[in-house]
Amino acid sequence: MFKTRLLYPQKSLPLLVEPEESSPAARSIASLVESISVDRERVDSWLHQYGAVLFRGFAIDTVEDFDAAVRAVQPQLLDYIEGDSPRTKISGKIYTSTEYPETYQISLHNELSYAHRWPSKIFFYCAVPPTQGGETPIVDCRRVLQSLDPQLRERFSQKKVRYVSNLHGGDRMGKSWQETFETSDKSQVEEYLSAGAIDFNWDAQNGLHTSQVREAVVTHPVTGEQVWFNQVEQWHPSMLDQKNRRAMAALGLKEEDLPHYASFGDGSPLDEAELSQIRTVMRQQAVYFPWQKSDLLVLDNVLVAHGRNSFKGPRKILVAMG
Repeated sequence: MFKTRLLYPQKSLPLLVEPEESSPAARSIASLVESISVDRERVDSWLHQYGAVLFRGFAIDTVEDFDAAVRAVQPQLLDYIEGDSPRTKISGKIYTSTEYPETYQISLHNELSYAHRWPSKIFFYCAVPPTQGGETPIVDCRRVLQSLDPQLRERFSQKKVRYVSNLHGGDRMGKSWQETFETSDKSQVEEYLSAGAIDFNWDAQNGLHTSQVREAVVTHPVTGEQVWFNQVEQWHPSMLDQKNRRAMAALGLKEEDLPHYASFGDGSPLDEAELSQIRTVMRQQAVYFPWQKSDLLVLDNVLVAHGRNSFKGPRKILVAMG
């Protein structure tokens, strides 16, 4: 059995779920899995209300424990197809959360919101908490939408977002198309792209270029609420510092030829001041909680966006998607 409370009541998320008793039996992975399995709808209802559920104080000590807890909530898990973050598959459908350098801060975003298939839930497991920093900030995208300027909301709702991806064939730094789609079979990649109505072409150097238009604001399929759901500011070159942008311009590199680029759906450029407003609103609305060993964070990927703060010391957060 569980006891629950809001970790940050003023933000309305996450819901903290702990063992009702402190005994080893109550904290065991077997008890957690059984409690979830017999009443999976309760976890779903928590997610639809709060968007984020943090299981804390349970003996989730191994990758196998994490997998068991995740599958109690969501039996069918997904591969990280078309993912843009560098990740390593640990076992089955379990991945490292990201392998960007520890000094790098990842902005708040909904996982795979640029794709035609995205996970409804995303799970994070803290195997090794960082010494300093390294939080996974989360934000309620219902609140984000309501906090943005009405004209900005309307503009993005009407014009949508075009995501452009330029993937090399394995001969350069960064993710190749083979890593992105977890296959070296071009026919499988083309089948996936065609199913998602994604424009694409191959270049003479075995590179892949894709373009797809997606919604910036969506309606949650269960709650019926409108939410801010995209990765527009994360894919835009304004995420780069000015020094790097000037250096690229001096070399004659076009920003739309970067590995990722975003514009409005009709191809018109985005307003960088508006992108800055979006980043500010999301950071101001976000919750930042320090990881504890064995924490399991479950997010409704449509209702809640996540990111990563820079950190010091060892940090091992694993991820699964369903």
